[in-house]
Amino acid sequence: MANQSDRIHAAIYGALSGFTFPYVTYDKDTGLRTTSEVDGEGPETILVREIQSNFEAALGERRTPRLRERSDWQWDAEIAFDNQVSLELFETTYTDTPLFLPRVVGLNQQVTITLDEVAYTHPPEHASSSGSRAKLSFTASLSRK
Repeated sequence: MANQSDRIHAAIYGALSGFTFPYVTYDKDTGLRTTSEVDGEGPETILVREIQSNFEAALGERRTPRLRERSDWQWDAEIAFDNQVSLELFETTYTDTPLFLPRVVGLNQQVTITLDEVAYTHPPEHASSSGSRAKLSFTASLSRK
């Protein structure tokens, strides 16, 4: 039987691994930043972890108020790149259209995964030996059973 945590993990990991993040360069003379419109890369490393669960009173037929069900789940993803990249397109994509997991046999809650926050770590602008890093926070909201 499938479980929700595996499905959520796979959805977040798949969104990150399947995305091409545009390269960012800085002009050595002016210091101005340019984001590529054609070239980019996927993350070199991806680590997705569940952080916290929240529960609320279960409602509906034959349920007593003392029973609880998961209402949402917080997840973090840490990603690292070989080069400096922009995350703006990824952020726009997944804030405009959250990930959605429909109900499946054995799991009677649908899941909507929203991007909540992104924290960045950037390498030096010139002659860096490493790439961008980011920590992304997601909320997986579960529908009522």
